[in-house]
Amino acid sequence: MPKTTALTGPSNSSSDLAGIASDAAEKGMVEYLKDVEYAEALVQWLHDETNISKTALRIAVKLFAQLVAQAASGAGALAGTAFLKVLERTYDALPGTNRITAAIRSVIERFSREQMALGEFTRWLDEHRTTDPDDLRQYLTVELQAARESLERLEEIIDLLQPQPHLDIPLERDTRDNRFLFAARKVEFVGRERHLAVLDEFLSSGESFTWWLAAGPGGTGKSRLALEMCLRLGAGWRIGFLRGHHSFAWETWQPNQATALVVDYANEEAKRVGEMIGVLRGRADNGELRCRVRVLLLVRDAEGEWRQRFLEGQVNRPRIERARYAEPLMVDPLSDDDLWTVLRSFVSDGGRLPEREETLRRLLEIDPLRRPLFASFAGDAINNGHDLRGWDQDALVRDILDQ
Repeated sequence: MPKTTALTGPSNSSSDLAGIASDAAEKGMVEYLKDVEYAEALVQWLHDETNISKTALRIAVKLFAQLVAQAASGAGALAGTAFLKVLERTYDALPGTNRITAAIRSVIERFSREQMALGEFTRWLDEHRTTDPDDLRQYLTVELQAARESLERLEEIIDLLQPQPHLDIPLERDTRDNRFLFAARKVEFVGRERHLAVLDEFLSSGESFTWWLAAGPGGTGKSRLALEMCLRLGAGWRIGFLRGHHSFAWETWQPNQATALVVDYANEEAKRVGEMIGVLRGRADNGELRCRVRVLLLVRDAEGEWRQRFLEGQVNRPRIERARYAEPLMVDPLSDDDLWTVLRSFVSDGGRLPEREETLRRLLEIDPLRRPLFASFAGDAINNGHDLRGWDQDALVRDILDQ
């Protein structure tokens, strides 16, 4: 992440994440957020990282403080790592929530001072969390309610005057039902640092508009890679998975900041995706885009028949091809070490892991493509007491479906 302003409030003694983490750990999260100057330092840092307005961020931080204080008073001292759960579970209604969550995650992951309270606090959250954003009003003062309503009206007016495509950063709670979803992030993200590095280069390249393919068979982790790109590399970008692009007016769209669009399963709607890219390429050539735009397409086969539909109707196909950033980014098979890390993540604490080499040999017989999804399935089966000997892919998948 880029260097930012000092994060430690009045002392002004640090300019990196470690400063805010150590101060919050030393003072306790509740006391830290009560301190106006410390909270303002946090607002400044979040603003630098996300480009979200300071007004929205001040409301967010004040809401954090109120929620954290209420949680602490009801469940003992607040666990540092549990603070993020407040973010992810309670205040979806505030503007820029996903980007705030992504930015502050890197702070929260650097400290966990009061681990003993985590269990209590998690139980408290489960009892008190709300699925209805309107219920959050009970946590807000009259002043903050008015400010939030004003912001919402302002967002609506801005959207009417200059509509932006709907982008989503999908994050799900890690539950039994969600455990295999990439958005739950149950599995440690391993074996993809090279891919993130080249995606960073893709985002930071100088072109006004460019697009790229990330390709690999189902289960290789393309969607997870794109999600991590959004969370780790998205500072300063309006970034996320594109939703509802069919009816969006790309011919008149004016991005209000640098924007990166992830199109998952792009091959399934190849013609419309091709039309979108054709329009954006033409507008970029004419100097009509005020901010940089990137489009990342996720497909299973970089050279599949979908490419014909993708280019269908394009008057100048070579121009579209020239707008591609580079040859397709192939999402590689995982190494033995990384496969073992993924498999292990599904075996509960205290569970008995079988012998590594023999287990990996059986896994590769089931899935020679070395995909993290099948390593997850295998770990789940082992956790349920099954022996993989004699199993094939169908048996492994049936075991998941039968649960």
